[in-house]
Amino acid sequence: MARSKGHRFTIAPGVFLALLLTVMLLGSGRSATAQEAGKKLFISSSDASSAPTIVLRAYGMDAQGAPLNLAAEPLVVQHNSQPASNVTVAGSYQAGTFTIFVVDLPEGVGGQLGAIQQAIEQFAAAPNMLEQADYVAIYRIGEAQADELLTPTNFYNTVRNFFATPLELQSGPTALVDSLVTLLNGVEAIKPKADVYTSLVVMSDGTDVVSTQFAPGDVATRASELSIPVHTIWVDNESLQQAGKEAGQQYLAEVAAGSRGLAARLDQPGEVQAIWSRIASFRDHTVVQYTADNVAGGDYQVVVSLQSDPNARDETTVTVPAGAPSVTINLPPESREITLPSLDTPVQLSFSTTVTWLDGVPRQLTSAELLVNGVVVQNIDVNNIERFTAQISNFQYGTNTVQVAVVDEQGRRATSPEIALVVNEGATNIPEDVQAGGGLLSSNAVRIALGCLVVLFLLALLAAFAFAARRWRILHRLGLAGALRRVPFLRPYFQDAAEVQHYARQADRVRREVKRYAPRGEEPEWEERAGEPEQWPATQPFVPGGQNAPYLEVLDSVTRMPPRIELTAVENRIGRSPAQADIVFENDITVSRLHASIVQEGEEYHIYDENSTSGTWVNEQRLTEYGHLLQDGDEIRLGAARLRFRWG
Repeated sequence: MARSKGHRFTIAPGVFLALLLTVMLLGSGRSATAQEAGKKLFISSSDASSAPTIVLRAYGMDAQGAPLNLAAEPLVVQHNSQPASNVTVAGSYQAGTFTIFVVDLPEGVGGQLGAIQQAIEQFAAAPNMLEQADYVAIYRIGEAQADELLTPTNFYNTVRNFFATPLELQSGPTALVDSLVTLLNGVEAIKPKADVYTSLVVMSDGTDVVSTQFAPGDVATRASELSIPVHTIWVDNESLQQAGKEAGQQYLAEVAAGSRGLAARLDQPGEVQAIWSRIASFRDHTVVQYTADNVAGGDYQVVVSLQSDPNARDETTVTVPAGAPSVTINLPPESREITLPSLDTPVQLSFSTTVTWLDGVPRQLTSAELLVNGVVVQNIDVNNIERFTAQISNFQYGTNTVQVAVVDEQGRRATSPEIALVVNEGATNIPEDVQAGGGLLSSNAVRIALGCLVVLFLLALLAAFAFAARRWRILHRLGLAGALRRVPFLRPYFQDAAEVQHYARQADRVRREVKRYAPRGEEPEWEERAGEPEQWPATQPFVPGGQNAPYLEVLDSVTRMPPRIELTAVENRIGRSPAQADIVFENDITVSRLHASIVQEGEEYHIYDENSTSGTWVNEQRLTEYGHLLQDGDEIRLGAARLRFRWG
């Protein structure tokens, strides 16, 4: 039943204390499980706009309600009951907080009204509340349910303006338990955002806990079921005797402990500030990314749990639109840190992206945007989406987020997973992968010096080419053949050089055979013949990529690859970078940008390591600088990729 705030002492103090303790004990058993439980994990939101990369936002708390550092807690993700691959923590997401203040204003707390107001105003200021990210609402204990005083707001001044009219004491009947339980049951309807972290702060003397609907322990039990911590701040009621004060304070402590909240006294500023800090610590949620295999349009059940505590888990349903686009920024981890002397001047960076569609059907893009720290900084020419340059003026020192958003001709939008780009303060240092035109090359002296170096390099190329025609294999050992063949106007000549070497070897074999069967003491006479090729000794035609051309069988790969890769060129470059390699294991950071080359030398194929980070392995033997003559069935390993060399 509801009791009148003006008649709290119609019962003798000893009887009141006994009654209060009795109802507390009757309800306390139901709330104990919340305190005894272990860690908890919560998925606050999900995003499938970057499928097959799925983005989750999550947070966790320990048994006392303190936040878990999910970046240090290995996570396990199940996608449609199957283990997800490439599970990574990709920074944080500002979900914000929603704090509901519930004030209890009996006549005996008249001297505390100013302190109650001051405490709420203290919370509604930085750094406890972040304006436009965090929300505050104020309710008052009522007769059967809590009465709304201030609707949810995320502005400091709205809270200050509310207190322009001071709080007033209540004289009618009220019910603490009824008000709190009904407020908890209806909290989803008043939340300003679905993913916002919600908690209650109850400011009361802790008495008036008799109810015809609920037991006193139902407050903590219901809060624990909803995973909404109830923080309590005990307010001194001058009308209560000491026994009643202690009983009320004890009840509030039980509610806080049973819901993973904190308990404090209004006259202890350090305890009150601990509650504000606890709430603010849940403002940012952890961004978790993973790759879903064979994903198509539809609904997927996703479960996230802690590897160290499988009982700490949560699940959600992720909806993937059919035929949706997917965009990825191709930026390896080692290139996600730059150094700038100042942020006053915009910086130009270059980004590479890949856009695909889940159903495998390419479509026309109608628009694209670059987002930095959640703000659109530039529209991107859809014709240059694979590589574009952007001028960025909203970087901040520390961690920044970079994303690309696209819209296709069917109006479907996709946003790339967040890339965390760290900006340090100091002398300019920009990784090659994100360097744009100009920047470090703005000095005329540097340009002239580089121009001279280019001229000298071209002269060296010409000299090396003359050497290559006769000593192809030695040139490759020196590491020059691959570089020369990448120059477009020299590539045809190196093809010819390989053919020259091929025919020279055939001629050497014919000479040896003729000499072997010539009469003793007689040497065959050789005539150099520039024409009449039909009269030359018969040899196997030089046809790279012909019917008998070899191929690579893909055994294991992080990147989606066809099961069979034909070796159709004289030199087949393998690596992570589309700009440097012919066979590309994109987004596989275990493979170097240019990792290895398979080169046709006459009728043989050799594999050479291109100074890769992890080395190239054939049959579990690491390649030396001399490479390896490939045989049918040889197994090749480059980082996480495993291949087998086969003849056609």
